Amino acid sequence: MHMTVGNIQRALEIRVVQAKLPGRSADLTFLTEENPFHLLKVTPTNYVGELYSPGADDIGAGNWCFDRSNKTVIYLLNYGNSFEDSQTKLLKFKVKLRGLPQSPAKPSGAPESFGVAFEQVKD
Repeated sequence: MHMTVGNIQRALEIRVVQAKLPGRSADLTFLTEENPFHLLKVTPTNYVGELYSPGADDIGAGNWCFDRSNKTVIYLLNYGNSFEDSQTKLLKFKVKLRGLPQSPAKPSGAPESFGVAFEQVKD
């Protein structure tokens, strides 16, 4: 799970760097709407695809999906059958835009600071 989160974060960071290149659009809002798994060179084997409002049965324990209804990445924790009453838990992540506050002392013409984050979100 941690490797997939890290891979998505790195892919997003690469997109931010590319956006800062001369002649490129600095508008990163499309990243908040797009499936971040499309940014990866290799999709994880436990990625089940794009779904609309999936439940645990749709995803399967230990798997990832992209929820098209709210643009979140979901991972269903896999606790195994260790405990009779163990419950499955959905972890949700979302791409969010980040911009540093404008500084009044910033020289005119200085580049804007912006970026994206891949963060866990609560329901």
